[in-house]
Amino acid sequence: MSDILQREAASLRDRWLGRALSTRPADRKAAEAAVSDLYRFIGLSPPRFHWVTSPAAAFATVPAGLPPGQSVERVDAWPLPARFATLRHRVYGAVHARVRPAQRPVDVLLRREVHQPLLNTAGRCLLPPVELAHNEASRHQTWYRTVCVSWIAHCDALRRIAGVELPAELARQVNMWTAVATACHWWWPSEHVCVMSERPAELHTETWTATGEQRPHHADGPSARYADGWATYAWHGTRIPSWVIHDPTPERISAEPNVEVRRCAIERLGWPAYIARAELRLVATAPPTPATRARSCASTTCAGTRGCCSRSTARSSATAAAGSTASPCPATSTIRSPPPAGRTGCPASSTPNSYAEPEVMLMTVTLATLARQTGLTVLDHLEQSIQIPVLDGPQAQGDLIVVPLRLVAASVQIRDDPPAGRPCPLRASSCCAARRAATRTRWSPSRAPAAGR
Repeated sequence: MSDILQREAASLRDRWLGRALSTRPADRKAAEAAVSDLYRFIGLSPPRFHWVTSPAAAFATVPAGLPPGQSVERVDAWPLPARFATLRHRVYGAVHARVRPAQRPVDVLLRREVHQPLLNTAGRCLLPPVELAHNEASRHQTWYRTVCVSWIAHCDALRRIAGVELPAELARQVNMWTAVATACHWWWPSEHVCVMSERPAELHTETWTATGEQRPHHADGPSARYADGWATYAWHGTRIPSWVIHDPTPERISAEPNVEVRRCAIERLGWPAYIARAELRLVATAPPTPATRARSCASTTCAGTRGCCSRSTARSSATAAAGSTASPCPATSTIRSPPPAGRTGCPASSTPNSYAEPEVMLMTVTLATLARQTGLTVLDHLEQSIQIPVLDGPQAQGDLIVVPLRLVAASVQIRDDPPAGRPCPLRASSCCAARRAATRTRWSPSRAPAAGR
């Protein structure tokens, strides 16, 4: 495909992105005229228009003229949205039927460069405020796909770039939908009244793909804010509560059940600040790679109330000056776990091994070796010779903490049947128990990365 077509598609996509993400006040006169034309096209008289400042205001008010029992909350149950959806499918299908075989490669380009980026952008930037205003049971409404700007922009691109010729009547229908998408924000049609929402007063986004897709993000406030104060927050495309931006604290982060929200809050606070304020200690470092294996390592002992730090890879000169000694980085590293309960720290004169603590072995094995020694099935397309770091000690895998069985106290019972209504943090099925037993027989105690899990 020629560079000229690529540039034309990108230019048209950017124009439609500007329309879809516009924060200018809606052109109420043009929007009402365009919606009235759509009403007339399906054989209805123009409705009375009820303008609101935000989608939340649309759901909170019941405008005069709305039939009893109807609310914007349940727009998919209205009869008119279904009729407009049918009209949309008919128009879109008729436009695609006009694409000649020689124009299909251009159509593929336009789907990739125009339709899909606008569809994803609308789903990420424009739909979340509406879904948040809906209650949980009705937030996924099909009506919003009908008025999404992506298909209208695709029709426009087929005419302007691919050269698809439309009959006068079909072109008029496309123009009606184009006028509505250009003039206003979300709207909800009923037989006698049409609820129309103003655009947001603020909308903060960032480009995150090569095709110009946008996602919501604002590090200092709401990513979308309407004139009545209704607002939503997002961090690099992830929907978040307002405290993540305005008041992220280690306590709130620890209490948050959603792992993605926790991640966003930590990034907002900053990893160094979070580690310091949460009083976290280094317990292990990543295994050395071939590129770093030749570098020197530093073993640092921290005196004070926080106890001993673990062995780590090369640190800054300031850290090394605090008493570290450089040594070659071995293929297998020993990592110390935190001090046992009751030990609040190490005296300044203590050595790193001044108290008994389990040593953790870090090594690298191939996938083929792991599959052979554990009896696990490995998919055929995976590279058998890939090197896998294995840590024989406590590990964190996302929200899961893996503790080898040999480190679990005898008084801790691993249950397969948690009490009703109570969480069970330690679970093991009989299959897993059998696999653990088999694993313990295959690995020597000093190098048993998977033993007892």
